[in-house]
Amino acid sequence: MSISNVKHLTLLIVMLCCSINATIYAQSNNLSGTSFEFQKENETIKLPYYTSHDIEAGDNYVERLVIVIHGTNRNADDYYDNMKNALSQRPDIRDKTIVIAPQFLTELEINDHNLGRNYPYWSSDGWKVGANSRNESSNPRDIRIPSYEVLDSLIMRVVSNFSNLNTMIFTGHSAGGQLTNRYTASSPIFELLCQEHNISSKSIIANPGSYVYMSNRRRIEGSMDQFEVPSGCVEYNEYSYGLDDLYTYHRRAGAPQVKEWYRAREAVYLLGERDNDPNASTLPSSCRAQLQGNHRLEKGLIYYNHILETFGEEIKERHRLELVPNIGHDNFDMYHSTQGLEELFDAAPIFSCSDQTTATSDIITSKVVLFPNPAQNSLHFAGLQGDESLHITDISGRIILTKSDVGSTTDISMLQSGFYLAQLKSKKEAVLLPFVKF
Repeated sequence: MSISNVKHLTLLIVMLCCSINATIYAQSNNLSGTSFEFQKENETIKLPYYTSHDIEAGDNYVERLVIVIHGTNRNADDYYDNMKNALSQRPDIRDKTIVIAPQFLTELEINDHNLGRNYPYWSSDGWKVGANSRNESSNPRDIRIPSYEVLDSLIMRVVSNFSNLNTMIFTGHSAGGQLTNRYTASSPIFELLCQEHNISSKSIIANPGSYVYMSNRRRIEGSMDQFEVPSGCVEYNEYSYGLDDLYTYHRRAGAPQVKEWYRAREAVYLLGERDNDPNASTLPSSCRAQLQGNHRLEKGLIYYNHILETFGEEIKERHRLELVPNIGHDNFDMYHSTQGLEELFDAAPIFSCSDQTTATSDIITSKVVLFPNPAQNSLHFAGLQGDESLHITDISGRIILTKSDVGSTTDISMLQSGFYLAQLKSKKEAVLLPFVKF
């Protein structure tokens, strides 16, 4: 073969490889034909999701809610199918369980599916960590919204229509595990479910590539359970790897409250014993990520030791480690394993809702009760001392309504639908009560 022919053949091979790679990169996931809709700032927000039940119609027979978060490819259909298949292994509770798999979008899906302005989209990392949705010139949006606020609204819609729910299992694998770890630490939804709806919760964090740390200490190189303040990685403790410089959603609670929430909530670290490839293609590789370990299994083991160091041995009552033998980075195998099925469908949350209400004892107190929740036009307060002031803030911390003299009833008809925090302050205490306005 002549040199020119060799060059021509080489060029064709390169072009073919590039074309294949480009096709793989550009190919969108399947998009759910069902979208969750809610209002924010007079705009309709839509998020595709897969569900085993009509969440608007409800079902009084259903007792368990399983929310499963997709991985970095945003293939919610695969995660939904895999979770439904896992549920089929437990036929006695199949009809009593609703499975929901929300589908977060990037600009790739917006373009490929020609989605309108009502569909928010995030960066490839932003949806995992609760960042605000994007507003690019190529796809302008009227509002930006944190991915975690969308989850809050979705969960509250389900809860409002399924009156006999008593358990929520929140789980994600890989990138979905990253979201599960951070959402569990920063959303007020878990206390809200307990206080207002008697629903106990458990989070199952499966094989994430990174975690949010509860202190500024990281493992000493070469060790698994020794920690110190590191050097040489300036932004290592900024969110989403630590609690410095929090995002909009997380600032409304603040780092101390996030840490206290995470301590008090039930978390299961479900780790595959063969998920130990330090060169995995989707594994985060920044210096912040490297400080957490060399591969997913190691990161999980080190993080559990970090949790023990931060909160003490008593944290084992709420946080536990489950190693799945002979399984690597595969959500189907993880959820179908003996350990996965046990945590998903057999083992109830360790603590009842009444026990979990102490999770925010420094801020949330049972002396003051807000009802109804969700609310339509009015909020009612019981247990007031008589000298409280009220600030109602939105998810970004912006004050929407202020009252210096709070009575038992407050008109909220002027509020847009969404997630809010009612902050009551008296001379003796401060109370933070989350609620949803429909």
